Amino acid sequence: MSGGHLSEGKRSEIFTALLLFVMLLGASFGMASAVRSAVSQSMMSHSSIIINTYDIPDFEPTPDTPKKTDTPDTPDTPAEPIKIERKRKVYTPPNPLPDKYQIKMKHLTQFDNLVTGCEIVSTCMVLNYWGKDNVTPEDMLTHLRRGKLKMNKDGVLYGPTPDNMFIGDPHQYSGFGCFAPTICRVVHNYYYTDIEAIDTTGTPLSELAAKYVANDIPVLIWVTDGMSPVGEGSTWRSVDSDGKITKEEFVWPLNEHCVVLIGYDKNNYIICDPLDQNESTKYDKKLVETRNKELYNMSVTVIPIEYEEE
Repeated sequence: MSGGHLSEGKRSEIFTALLLFVMLLGASFGMASAVRSAVSQSMMSHSSIIINTYDIPDFEPTPDTPKKTDTPDTPDTPAEPIKIERKRKVYTPPNPLPDKYQIKMKHLTQFDNLVTGCEIVSTCMVLNYWGKDNVTPEDMLTHLRRGKLKMNKDGVLYGPTPDNMFIGDPHQYSGFGCFAPTICRVVHNYYYTDIEAIDTTGTPLSELAAKYVANDIPVLIWVTDGMSPVGEGSTWRSVDSDGKITKEEFVWPLNEHCVVLIGYDKNNYIICDPLDQNESTKYDKKLVETRNKELYNMSVTVIPIEYEEE
């Protein structure tokens, strides 16, 4: 009789079912573990992102930071204002005047970048000479007023004059240049209180050499490239302060150039020329004087200044 015992076939079926259940149960635990691991890693990743945002602190006003609604304290206005006057040192020719003299100064060229920026490079040489070693020609460009020429519907070319700003782009060969007032404005408005630029236009070169160069003061002078003859370049109508075209016509002096007068001898003036690879170049005095005269006897002298309180 076999009522209390399972047959061998039944036992085999039960054993097989139990084995399959155990395998499925193990697989499910493995998947759950993998899922838990992935979720855990994802949470850790997101948690790190959140923590990183907390690493950037929110700005909180400090006692030193005034609130926008606060009215800042202002000093009392004195009844009698104190006047500060600019005192210029008077430069006179040495007595006796040396037969020859030359200032030593650092030479810069315009070949690197400012191919038509001779006025800027020459001025930079002078500023460097006065101890402004951090000044570069490119730095000066950030303070230089620049303008472009335009043409109206009638075909009239018009624009500012070089007395008011640099005409064109000094980085391009198509650039024109600027005159003494523009250079003075750059030095006055944007640089230093211990030096100033004087527009010495109209002063003979012989006087500039005796009064300033012989006193170790270099002078910016307008001449021509290689002292070549002056020609007539582009012609345009000038504009007024409102940008309206005037009746005045300006003719650009072809071959215009700006150099630094640094010395002289019996027959020559010695210049520091940004178009020359040499540190100094000599030209016949009469020739330089002729070219400077053709460029309206323009010159700029940068001198030290003093302030005194009355």
